[in-house]
Amino acid sequence: MAAFNNRLHFLVLSFCFLFSFIACDNGGILQIHYPNISLEADTDGNVTLQSGADASVYIVPGTNGGSVYFEGEDLLHLIKVINGLPPVWKEHSATGFFYTAFGGETMNVKLEALDPENGKMEYRVVAGTMPPGLRIDSSGSRIIGQVPDVNAIYSFTVRATNTNDKYADAVFRMEIIERNQCIPSSPCQHGGFCVDTMGETPYVCNCTEQYSGVNCEIPCKTNSLGVKNASVIPEAMMSAFLTRENYTAADGRLDSSGGSGKGWCGSNANSWLQIDLGRLARVFGAISQSYSSTYYTGSYQMTYSTDGTTFNDVLGNNGTSLVLNGTSSSSHAVSKLPDPITARFVRFHPVSYSSSHYPCLRVDLNGCYVDTDNNP
Repeated sequence: MAAFNNRLHFLVLSFCFLFSFIACDNGGILQIHYPNISLEADTDGNVTLQSGADASVYIVPGTNGGSVYFEGEDLLHLIKVINGLPPVWKEHSATGFFYTAFGGETMNVKLEALDPENGKMEYRVVAGTMPPGLRIDSSGSRIIGQVPDVNAIYSFTVRATNTNDKYADAVFRMEIIERNQCIPSSPCQHGGFCVDTMGETPYVCNCTEQYSGVNCEIPCKTNSLGVKNASVIPEAMMSAFLTRENYTAADGRLDSSGGSGKGWCGSNANSWLQIDLGRLARVFGAISQSYSSTYYTGSYQMTYSTDGTTFNDVLGNNGTSLVLNGTSSSSHAVSKLPDPITARFVRFHPVSYSSSHYPCLRVDLNGCYVDTDNNP
């Protein structure tokens, strides 16, 4: 009889839980300890939780930070967003932030907005124009870059947004004062002449023939023109005449493993390897490399052209065609020209090689581009 009463008591409690029209007044607490509890109504039905006149219904997600979802939305997150506070800009004045900079100056401004919930902040420009050359860095927390060398005032608005999508805007104003970038000391090295300009490029260095770069810092005699780099001189800019079977002009890059390591190989002394530099350059020398004592170019001559049609010999001090020393190994043979040449197209002509085989060659050129000295 006692067992029957226990089963009946359990059934009554179950129905009390599932059906609102059954009154339950047992003076106890209904506790269900299963990992998951699912309340499900029939089609077009409702699950209703209703309190009495003097009671409340509580939904408690748990002590470990659970969630309460309704149609895919986390109700607790929505409540947090509604009740959340917007960020507050640190040291913010009524007029925003004001900075003064001189033309060409490097800026590094930290963006500081405090989140009441100590969440992560995101910053972006939502109005106005930031000075050319400035940007919000990859970390998203600083304004960095070099301001243009102009007399101008820029105004822009940066929005700080927290993880609850609450935001606060701050207006930044920057006054930029143009200045002479060539004084009191010139940034140009190695005898370069400084010319003050205005705009995103605050000055230009007119370099001597021996140097290049923004500040004339690059020595042309040892600067590679990039033949060995396919991203600088693509395959389409390398060509050849009387190439031996199974070899290509693109195999002729310095340190290339093409052509089974032999590089470019021609058929005989009438063969040549041509490099198109893409634009005019001052060429100060060449670097050659062979494969072995069998497949090598012991010496070679160079011709050059500015238009790809008319070619001239590179001359020695005696006024005759210059013969440059190659190598019979994979080591680099560096040859300097008596005087730099101005060229876009350069050809390598094998002179000496193994009489029982054929000339093989890998090359690079040293120099500086003359039409874009500031961007070698």
